Amino acid sequence: MTADPNLQKLITFKRRRLQKLQEQAALFGINTPPHIQIEIEDLTAELAELESRSQSRAGETETPPAPSGGRNVQIDGDARGNIIITGDSNTVNVAPPEQPAEKPTADPSIYARTPTTPTRICPRCRLESPADADRCRNCGYEFEM
Repeated sequence: MTADPNLQKLITFKRRRLQKLQEQAALFGINTPPHIQIEIEDLTAELAELESRSQSRAGETETPPAPSGGRNVQIDGDARGNIIITGDSNTVNVAPPEQPAEKPTADPSIYARTPTTPTRICPRCRLESPADADRCRNCGYEFEM
């Protein structure tokens, strides 16, 4: 027999609200407003009551008998992401990770310096002009030769 889906939705909603309030309390630290602390306490109490009601309604779930000569494995968990596995042997064979392919390397000649034309920086507008120019291209400042 399964638990009431509406009850499960209510529990999920209350857990999410509690999580948000706990995050707010963590941000406020010691200066957490009283209304947040009170709501956290109330939600914790309500959740405990709802979860006990849900468990009493759900009852014990029957596990089917293991086939003869097979393994008896039971998997259980909760909404918080905890997974519990019990049984004869809890081993999982995982293949080793594949070696990544070698990355192609670029030709080092592309990183060689290309010749640049000499420039000078204008003290007024801070833009570059060719070194052989006698005036700044931008503001017309006259360079000293």
